Amino acid sequence: MTTEGGRNTGRRRRWIQVAASLVVVGIIFFYALPKITDISQVRSALGEMTPIELGTLALIALWNIATYWLVMMSSLPGSNVWQAMKVNLISTSVSNTLPGGGAIGMGVTYSLYSTYGFSRSEIGLSILVTGIWNNFVKLGMPVVALALLAVTGNASSALLVASGVGVLLLAAAIAALALALRSDRMARRIGEALGRALTWFRRRFRKSPVTGWGDSVVALRRDAIGLLRDRWLRLTVATLVSHISLFAVLLLALRHVGIAENEVSWIEVLAAFAFIRLLSAIPITPGGLGVVELGLIGALVTAGGDRPGVVAAVLVFRALTYLLPIPLGAIGYIQWKRRSRPRLTRALAGSLVALLLFAGCTSSSIRTAAPTEVDVVIGSYPFTESRILAHIYAAALENAGLEVDVEADISSRELMIPALEQGIVDFVPEYQGTLGVFLANAAPDASQKKGLTEHLRGRRLVDLRRAPAENRNEIVVMRSTARRLGLNRISDLERVASQLIFGGPPECPTRPLCLLGLRRTYGLSFEDFQPIDTGGPLTLAALRGGEIDIGLLFTTDPALADTDLVVLEDDLDLQPEEHIVPVIREDRDDLMQQRIRDAVDTVSARLSTPVLRALNRLVDSGGSDPERVATRWFQVVTES
Repeated sequence: MTTEGGRNTGRRRRWIQVAASLVVVGIIFFYALPKITDISQVRSALGEMTPIELGTLALIALWNIATYWLVMMSSLPGSNVWQAMKVNLISTSVSNTLPGGGAIGMGVTYSLYSTYGFSRSEIGLSILVTGIWNNFVKLGMPVVALALLAVTGNASSALLVASGVGVLLLAAAIAALALALRSDRMARRIGEALGRALTWFRRRFRKSPVTGWGDSVVALRRDAIGLLRDRWLRLTVATLVSHISLFAVLLLALRHVGIAENEVSWIEVLAAFAFIRLLSAIPITPGGLGVVELGLIGALVTAGGDRPGVVAAVLVFRALTYLLPIPLGAIGYIQWKRRSRPRLTRALAGSLVALLLFAGCTSSSIRTAAPTEVDVVIGSYPFTESRILAHIYAAALENAGLEVDVEADISSRELMIPALEQGIVDFVPEYQGTLGVFLANAAPDASQKKGLTEHLRGRRLVDLRRAPAENRNEIVVMRSTARRLGLNRISDLERVASQLIFGGPPECPTRPLCLLGLRRTYGLSFEDFQPIDTGGPLTLAALRGGEIDIGLLFTTDPALADTDLVVLEDDLDLQPEEHIVPVIREDRDDLMQQRIRDAVDTVSARLSTPVLRALNRLVDSGGSDPERVATRWFQVVTES
C-alpha cells in the first residue's frame, strides 16, 4: 500500500529534480555563456545570416526531424509515415520539456502507437531495438571521428587511447547483443544477470527486487530475431542517416555564421558532436538543455573556432533541433486530442502498466496503486469479446461477495502474463490454444488440456474449468472472391496467395497462429499485409470495401453468418481448440481460490459459442456497452 508519506516523498523528489534542472540551465545560460563571449557579438553574428542561409538551415532541420520517422518505421512493421510523424513529434516535445522526459516520452510512444492497434510487445520491441541501434551509432561516431583525426595527424596519444576504449565498448555492446540473440539459454542467463544487478541497485534505495527478467529476455529474443532478420539493414541505414543529418545541421550552422573549414574542420566538428552526443545520454536536464550547448561551445572553441561565431552557431543548432520539435509536437497533440481523446485516455492508462512492467516492479510495489479493498483484479484484452468476458466473470465474483476491479485493454500476452504473475491482475479470461502456443512457443496438443495446465503450473498459475464456448481464428474471404478463385479451403490459397492482400491484427506477421503459421503450415506468402484491428469491425470493413482480399476474423464474430462471406476450411489444422479458460494466480489462499473457482466454474459452464456471438453482436452492431451487456446476461442466467 502506498502511504501518504510515500506520495509526498515522490512529489518532493520531482520538485527537487525540476529545481535542479532549472538551476543548471540558469547557471549555464545566464552565467557561463556571458563569461565565454560578448552576447552582443553573438547577436551580430546571427544578424549577418542571409535569408538563403536561414532557409537552407530550416530545410535541413526539417529533414533531420523527418529522418527519425524512417528509423521508427523500420523498427515497427506495419507503421506508416503519418503515424511515425505524430508519435515522434509529440513524444519528443514531452522529452524536451519535462525532467525525466525520456521515460515519460517512452510512455507517450506506447500510448499513441496503441491507439493505432499496435501491441505493447511490438511497441516495446521497437523502442528497445531503436535504442540499441542509436547507442551503437553513438558509440561508433566518436571512434570514427578520432580515427579520422589520427589519419589527418590531429589526434594526440590521449585521443588515440580514448578511441581504443571506444572500439572496445562498441565491440562489447555488439557481442552482448549477439550472445543474447544466440539462444534461449544464453538470453535467459543474460536476463537473470541483469535482474540480479537491478535488484542489487534497487535494494540500495530500499526498493523491492525484480523478477522474471530471464523469461522476459527470452521472449524478447524471439521477437527481436524475427524483426532483425528482415529489417536490420534498413534499420541500420535509417539510423545512420538520422545521426548524420543531425550532424549536418550543426556543420551548416557553423559555416553559415562564418566558421570556415580552416578554422574548425568538419572532422573536428564531428568529434565534438560525437562526444557531446555521448554526454547528453546522462539526463541532467530535459533534452540536455544547457549541458549540450556548453559542451559543444567548449569543444569547438578549443578546436579553434571564433567564440561569438561558435556560440551563435550552437544556439541556432539547438533552436532547430531542440526547440523546433516542441511547438510542432504541441500542434500534433492538439490535433490528436480532438480526434482520438477517448482512445488516447485508455491507451495512457495501459501505458502505465507497460512502464511498470518495464521497470521490473513486483506485485508488492505495483499493487499499491489499487484500492486495498479489491479482492480480485480482472484483466482484459482490447477487443469486444474479451471485455465482455471480463465483466461477466466480474459480475459472478461480485455476486459471490468479492470486491472486483477490471483492468481493461491490456494489449498483448507479453504484458498480460507477466502482469498476472507479478500481481498487477489476478484473473484473466484466456483462450486455450492461443495461450498454450504463447507459453510453449509451439502449438500444444489442442485435444489435451493437461498440456496447458502444466505450462501454467511452471509459472505458478492455475487454469479453471474451461467453457464450452470456443473462438478460433478464421480465415475469411468475400463470396465473390471465393467463386472467382475457386477457394474453399485454406490450402486452395497456395496458387494465388502472391496476388492477394491479407489484413489482420498488427502483430499477425510474427504470430504462430496467424501469418507466421500460414507460411509454415500452408506455405503461403501474400502480396502484402495490412495491419488493421484484432478480428474486429475495421478488418471486416476493409474486406467488404476491397482494401484487402483476405481477413482474419473470429469464430464468434456475428458477421460470419452473413451470406457475402466465406470462411475457408482449416484443412491442415493450424488452429488449435480455443475454449475460454479463466486463469488465476496460484498463490491465492485456498479459501479465496475455492471461492473464485465456485463462482467462475458455474458461469463458464453456461458460456457457449452462440451465446458469445450474440453478446458480441449487441456490442459491435447494437452499440451497447460491454459491461452492461455482460451484467444483464449474468442476471438472466442466474435468474433462470
